Amino acid sequence: MTGTIITAPATTLRERMIEDMKLQRLCRTTQRNYLRDVERFAIWLGRPPDTATDEDLRRYQIEQSEMGFGAPAMNTAVSALRGSVPPQGP
Repeated sequence: MTGTIITAPATTLRERMIEDMKLQRLCRTTQRNYLRDVERFAIWLGRPPDTATDEDLRRYQIEQSEMGFGAPAMNTAVSALRGSVPPQGP
């Protein structure tokens, strides 16, 4: 009997995000900044960003605000996270 190996898609969250940003024709600087923001969020969260809840995102934004991040920086982070965190159903 020969074993059949079923492989999962090789696309990681990061790779998918890069593909999506290219489809949206985002410039390299924006792509780099979005990846940086998602990485910072993942470090803060302590787990993959695609497992974040709405409450996690809210707490992160509150903490950013309390740390003195301005609206432009927070808006960029939210835009980046929008592409990496799947929407939650009802």
